Amino acid sequence: MTSSNGKTPDINTVLDCAIIGGGVSGLYAGWRLRRHGGDRYLNVAVFEMSDRVGGRLLSWLPFGRGSGLRAELGGMRFCEDHKVVWNVIDHLDKAEGRDLEKVPFYTSDPHTIWLLRGQRMREGDFGMAQTRYKLQNFEQATPDEIIKRVIDRVLQENKEVIEEKLPEKPHWLEDKWGRREWDIIKPELIYQGHLLKDWGFWNLLSTILSPEGYQYLSDSLGYYCLTSNSNAAEAIEFIALDFTVLPDFKTLKEGFGHFPVQLGAAFNDAGGKIYLKSQLLRFDRNEEGTFTLTIRRSLGEAAPFLGIDTEIFEVKARQVILAMPRGAMELLEPSRIFNLTTNQPLKRLLRSVKGVPAFKFFLLYDNRWWEKEDGGGFEYQGTRSIPHGHSVCDLPIRQTYYFRPDSCETRRVTTGEGSVYEKWGLMMVSYDDAHAVEYWQEMGQQLEEEKQSRAAMGDALKKLDMMLPSFMHPLFSGVQGIEGLNGQEQAAYTPPPNLHIAPEIMIQRAIEQVELLHGQIPGSTPRPIIGAYANWSLDPYGGGWNFWNARVDVRNVMEKLSGPLQDEQGNQMQVYIVGEAYSGMQGWVEGALSTTEVVLEKNFGLERPDWLKDCYLGYGEIPMAARQGQARTSERELAATY
Repeated sequence: MTSSNGKTPDINTVLDCAIIGGGVSGLYAGWRLRRHGGDRYLNVAVFEMSDRVGGRLLSWLPFGRGSGLRAELGGMRFCEDHKVVWNVIDHLDKAEGRDLEKVPFYTSDPHTIWLLRGQRMREGDFGMAQTRYKLQNFEQATPDEIIKRVIDRVLQENKEVIEEKLPEKPHWLEDKWGRREWDIIKPELIYQGHLLKDWGFWNLLSTILSPEGYQYLSDSLGYYCLTSNSNAAEAIEFIALDFTVLPDFKTLKEGFGHFPVQLGAAFNDAGGKIYLKSQLLRFDRNEEGTFTLTIRRSLGEAAPFLGIDTEIFEVKARQVILAMPRGAMELLEPSRIFNLTTNQPLKRLLRSVKGVPAFKFFLLYDNRWWEKEDGGGFEYQGTRSIPHGHSVCDLPIRQTYYFRPDSCETRRVTTGEGSVYEKWGLMMVSYDDAHAVEYWQEMGQQLEEEKQSRAAMGDALKKLDMMLPSFMHPLFSGVQGIEGLNGQEQAAYTPPPNLHIAPEIMIQRAIEQVELLHGQIPGSTPRPIIGAYANWSLDPYGGGWNFWNARVDVRNVMEKLSGPLQDEQGNQMQVYIVGEAYSGMQGWVEGALSTTEVVLEKNFGLERPDWLKDCYLGYGEIPMAARQGQARTSERELAATY
């Protein structure tokens, strides 16, 4: 097997811990074990199926590093309230010199647009929206205000339990409830005589909103999944924390995908090993208590799951961390200890969440036409230019984001001024979820075409590059995910397997819709240089993020999956599941890191570092008093530590 540093491992060596998955969770687990695990975890390895690290963090830098122009095809932002992410990035940047500079990520602007039921209007103009939706008085508001009213309606039925559990913070909005407060109160909440967790959120909304009000909320939020039938208790917390306030979002100067790259580099520097193009097929337990992992490694360009030009070998490990999406775990071959056909309790645990289809589609322009006065933005302070932020519509494109180089933001230059990069821009022409993804998925490459030759894609990019200005970085060598691992560089013109060049028909449909959004004459906007998209709905991801199902006892599931897992006979085994899917902050890197830190402290005996000491990790974390060696006998005292 070839590692990230070119060495072949000794397969007779028993790993102290094998980590499956080279996304943020897996890399963080490996780095913490090697950096802070002492002599107990000298031999730790990460096995990643693809040829890059990062998982669902995928940044494309069309002009390469330092240009300040980023396309985030996966996760794209974080904020200071995401304490674990914020502090880990700060530690890697300042204490380890990993070059993780934060920069603003703009989500709003007074010039941006709503296009709802054929009517263009300024974003948030619910007065104009009323001409398109038959709204009741309760519903005549912006979507965030409607959500606040819905939450107030639910919590109104729970005044007594709130006063008992949170006497010093009786109001969720005024008292700025965070994850800790919501986790204390959620299991106790009742709505119309039933536990809130047993409601589907769509079902709950239908008791409060009219059908027109529900449709207006779904359309204007920009995400269909937010009003889907996921676990209502979790949905209310999720939407309260993320959509009733406007956080000061950040990303990284070199792209959010630079975070896992630097985590991987830090893990390597600490003595860990990363094995790319290495797919776990199955794992089983040996008589002496270790585990045998059967791994298929690709020897060529094709992904290992295609079975073309591969080798299969076995590795032994004392402990196993599955840092994998639900979909990837369901693809594992059955064994005596991990069989989802016969182990129904484990199957129910894994299926307590559902993946949300997600799709991102970027167009690269050599002229940011949306910043022009006739580009379709709404007037504010004497200009109609849209510098950044996002617009929302009910067309298949759904959400459209606007990006320009960082230098344009810091010096507020207009299109065409300054350096050669500053006239260029990126439009995330479509950010889709749920059923809207089907529109693009059927238009793009089908399953067999998704497995197209990466070399052929590279040839197409080479031809394109010959037609572009010489200053342009070869387009897809600016994808974060491989560089930084012991100096390893990604070959030019080689996009990662889940990033695709958009076909002409997809580009044309997107242009038609964005021209409607911006009120432009059909065919009047400049042609983009190239389009690129990522579809996170396909295997092995099965969704861009996950939501808890209704009737799931989230705390119970999280604590069971954080391990040790149990086999069919109820025997504990040193296997643990981490990641965003089974977290209290689904859809965010914060959730992925929180579940991982819980597992490391709970099962591997790692002490929490000083730079994480004030972070709340959610259900399953070891209370501060216990971490300090103190006993807690009162359930109320225990709740107080949360």
